[in-house]
Amino acid sequence: MVGALPSRTPALILVIGALHWSGARAELRVQDRDGTLSVSASSCAELGAVRDSLVAWTRRLGDPLPAVLPETQTAPSGGKCVLVVDSIVPERVRKYNGKRAVVDNSVNCWNTSLVLAELLPAFRNTTGEEMTFWMDSPLCRVIEPGQEPLPGDIITIRSPHSDGTGYNEVHGLIHVGGGLAFSKNGAAASQPFELQTLQGVLEMYGAAEEPAHCYQAAAVPNGGCRSYTSVYRCQTLDEYVQSVRRSPGVVSEEQLGAYAELDNCLREIENRWMADRLERDAYLDPAARALLRASLAAIEALANQELVKLQEVGGKDNPEAFLWISLLTRTSALQKQL
Repeated sequence: MVGALPSRTPALILVIGALHWSGARAELRVQDRDGTLSVSASSCAELGAVRDSLVAWTRRLGDPLPAVLPETQTAPSGGKCVLVVDSIVPERVRKYNGKRAVVDNSVNCWNTSLVLAELLPAFRNTTGEEMTFWMDSPLCRVIEPGQEPLPGDIITIRSPHSDGTGYNEVHGLIHVGGGLAFSKNGAAASQPFELQTLQGVLEMYGAAEEPAHCYQAAAVPNGGCRSYTSVYRCQTLDEYVQSVRRSPGVVSEEQLGAYAELDNCLREIENRWMADRLERDAYLDPAARALLRASLAAIEALANQELVKLQEVGGKDNPEAFLWISLLTRTSALQKQL
């Protein structure tokens, strides 16, 4: 099956803050059987890092954790060490790990990483342009080489242009730590949401054998990379809006209220799209599509109307302008999918 992980994958470690791996061939495997999500390794010491990383990620998202954390266990056969992680993964991972969409091109890797980082509210299709928009937005900052990625950071895999002036988005995933990542490897319905090894994802997208400067790059590398990775740390969209609200005079309450009304409408559309494409095997009928298109057109017109008033105030660096631009970006992505 396309997207299957290698049977033996090197555990990923951090070396001077960059994404590298050692020559040791330690096994790290993720299994989801009978509703039980577990990680196994050749030694229990490796799983301590896995447990710490998953707990840190879950805590970062504000999801509940058990009073007593799970302990590692030695498997009855093979002598491997096993950690059952159901209780310490974020709620969305618990709900969606192993789940597949019912329609191709309804949910993809970029959207999965944005939803798990809480930049977007619901699963749908995200364009490469939208992914770039969010990574370059005031919500996110690139993690420089030498700085350690944290559980829940976003990793982008990109293909640099031959002239070194830009890049194409290739893949997006969540850095978990302890050698793990969370990713949906492609837009095909056959590809599930999956907690898996970071090494496996890098191998799948041809990014596992690049020179050292191609990993955790803060900008497009200066040659020598067929693909490269960057790491981003992001606020959630709600955190950003609240930070703007706490800054007197930056954006008026009237404007925040108008933004909130349109945002709520757009979230409803995004969530309805998710319900039809993930929760049941049903296509939107023509009447429903027409209603969604009309609603998106109305949101787009109102956001553009507000943005025109700010055309001389700057772009994404202006908080008020950014709020309207973010709505337009989400609206455009949904219109393309419909």
